[in-house]
Amino acid sequence: MTLQDGVLGHRTVPARQSLARRQIAAKPRSALILYGSETGNAQDVAQEIARLTERLRFDTVVIDLDSIDLRDLLKHTIIIVAISTTGQGEFPQNARSFWKILLSSQLRSGVLRRVNFTTFGLGDSSYPQYNVAHRMLHNRMLQLGAQLFCPRGEGNEQHPEGHNGEFRAWIVDLKQELLQHFPLPEGQDIIAEDVFLEPKWCLRISPDSTNGSSNNTPANGVSQETLTLDTPPANDILPIADSVIADLTANTRLTPSDHGQDVRLLDFTLSSNIDYGPGAVAVVYPKNFPKDVNQFIECMGWQSMADTLLELVPTTDVSDLATYPPSPLRYLESTKRAFTIRELLTNYLDIVSIPRRTFFASLAYFTKEGNEEESYQKERVLELANPELIDELWDYTTRPRRTILEIMLRL
Repeated sequence: MTLQDGVLGHRTVPARQSLARRQIAAKPRSALILYGSETGNAQDVAQEIARLTERLRFDTVVIDLDSIDLRDLLKHTIIIVAISTTGQGEFPQNARSFWKILLSSQLRSGVLRRVNFTTFGLGDSSYPQYNVAHRMLHNRMLQLGAQLFCPRGEGNEQHPEGHNGEFRAWIVDLKQELLQHFPLPEGQDIIAEDVFLEPKWCLRISPDSTNGSSNNTPANGVSQETLTLDTPPANDILPIADSVIADLTANTRLTPSDHGQDVRLLDFTLSSNIDYGPGAVAVVYPKNFPKDVNQFIECMGWQSMADTLLELVPTTDVSDLATYPPSPLRYLESTKRAFTIRELLTNYLDIVSIPRRTFFASLAYFTKEGNEEESYQKERVLELANPELIDELWDYTTRPRRTILEIMLRL
């Protein structure tokens, strides 16, 4: 983006961001939900905000801050930013380019006067630079003339319920402010909480796929006939843009074996030097073990199609660029290739992670109530999805470190 006389101009968009740029277009009632996230917490908050705005009949797009131009802020009814502070008061990696643009001295004070916005920050008050990235971004947008339609919110990891404690109260206020300042279109009601919001993307069988493509040596390169509990994932490298290949030379546990947390010190050797400083974060993309992947496939009843080539496609009309959503696997450029369910579960989806509350909120739409046992399961899932019962979620998932795979096997 070029800045001429305080007016937003145009710049060449990098190829990897072109999809995100194309889908940011004007809509009559639209919400742009932006996030800057290092570990996924701010992104999760952004997704929850997006579910609210969709139920309030806003055409909603969720995307990281670095994937937009500053002028894209002018094309939407509302802008909501969720951002965390990382390291020693630093911006997350996927928000730093946007922040540099926002700091330009060529921007005049009223350049964002047509922007209606609010923000939510995630931080930890045990650090001296508590929520500093959020506060700097929020104040800079005000300096540039953006209009605040809802007071900003801040989540503190030191809260007994983590950042969710403050977020739960703030999102209630956000809903009230949205309804006050941006009333629903005439003849439309809020989409009820028990109504499932259709996903922006879906999986379909790829035209390149052939019937009965399953075999004993699928795309992940691991023979399904010789699997054991210790069979490792294949050694192929994921095609992640700007990634660095490193050799793990040491994996040392720092906490006692009987301690509740398994904290590790990992030593890596690189083939070439890279620049980094204090507070730098290394993002590692692990693979799931074939045995776990097989268990998940069998649990879901996907054996017959586990190795069929699929592709990820938008559920909206791709000719309507205003509603063309960014791919959920955009960082892997998955829209350009086909993959199998087994490959997704092995390389892309973290089925052995501890689920967040939003996992159960989504799962509730797919649980049945046909008999007494199913009704109990439905009730239990709804309890775990209830933000008022955060202790229940902690006791069921975080404390015993129960994974998504284990939960699906129980259900």
